[in-house]
Amino acid sequence: MNGSEKKDINICVRSLLLSVVATAAATNAMGVMLTHIINNYSLAADQEGLMSSCISAGAFLALIVGIFLRGKIRKARFILWGGSLMAVMLLAKSLPVPFYVFLAFCFLMGTGMGVADSFQSSLLTDLTPETATKSLGLLHGIFGLGGFALPLILHRLLSVASWRTVYRLLGVLDIILILQFALVILKREKSMPVLNKLEPSQSFGMIGEFLKKPYFLVLLLSMILGAMAQNGVIVWVVRYVSVHLGNGSLAPFCLSLFWIATSVSRVAVPRLPVKPLGFLSCGSIAAGLIWILGVVSGRAAVMLLVSVAAGLLSGCCMPVLLGEGAGFNKENTGLTTNVLMMVKTTGQILMPMIVSAVISSAGFSSAMILTGCVFAADGLAVLVLLQFKMHVRASA
Repeated sequence: MNGSEKKDINICVRSLLLSVVATAAATNAMGVMLTHIINNYSLAADQEGLMSSCISAGAFLALIVGIFLRGKIRKARFILWGGSLMAVMLLAKSLPVPFYVFLAFCFLMGTGMGVADSFQSSLLTDLTPETATKSLGLLHGIFGLGGFALPLILHRLLSVASWRTVYRLLGVLDIILILQFALVILKREKSMPVLNKLEPSQSFGMIGEFLKKPYFLVLLLSMILGAMAQNGVIVWVVRYVSVHLGNGSLAPFCLSLFWIATSVSRVAVPRLPVKPLGFLSCGSIAAGLIWILGVVSGRAAVMLLVSVAAGLLSGCCMPVLLGEGAGFNKENTGLTTNVLMMVKTTGQILMPMIVSAVISSAGFSSAMILTGCVFAADGLAVLVLLQFKMHVRASA
């Protein structure tokens, strides 16, 4: 690879990482504005998770469709289309529409997010094949930095503007971030083979072959539990601290610091002299126990501290598990990424509905304790995954 090619790849990587900020903005907005939307539509407790579940359901549909379209459309084009739909739906959510129409906008935004999120990870793996795990850690770290800044910015904006105005601003921001990616990619698409790479066409039959392997099944279990645990924090911690604990000033900091700690974990863990899976296993179990203690304390300041701890100890979950998936099937990283993202999204569909049901039947504290239990369960699943991996190496 000559100097010019390296320069083009570096430019594409930087532009791709900027587009991840758009996905982060769309992903994290709901957790901050949830209370405002609930109050606007006068939602019952068992309806409070519908919006997040609809977003994740749209993402799930996008991933299923993506299985059939892989091998036919270039990854960068997927990101452009998905990102554009996501941005337009952010603007649409600013409109004064009935709740069922708002849910439809959530679903369509989730569809765009699902496309963009999956292919951003996969394209980055193609651009940096020798350092895939570290690159994914950086990608998810930047995603986390967006999650850190967004709650603080939105909290300030919501003090001077309506939540609908904030959605309009987010829509404009996402359009700008996706547009810069379009300009970078379209200029280089013809001259860079990696941007024209088409993976083999995929089918559910190919996924069926993966599901016959116990290691991959445990990897999927680890992914769904990790997604559910993080969703329990991202969607609900602001509302829990502001409404249930009555501390609106600390609430956005809980989510922001969770994200900054998560970013540190995602970037640092692949570089530490420890096995990433080993760190994730022990960290997730510890995060679950600490989270439960924080909820039992009933104090907002303690929840702020345990949010930081949970991010540091378990925040590396997504890039570590996606890296495991890439190593599982190096010839077709898009397929394994797609399957893992589908499972991740399933967890994100289920968790808001589960939390809403627990809030309605047993109270908010019980729902937050459930989040801690899911963190610990994920740690145990990753421990089993690590044992499988060590057994395979010992047999080789």
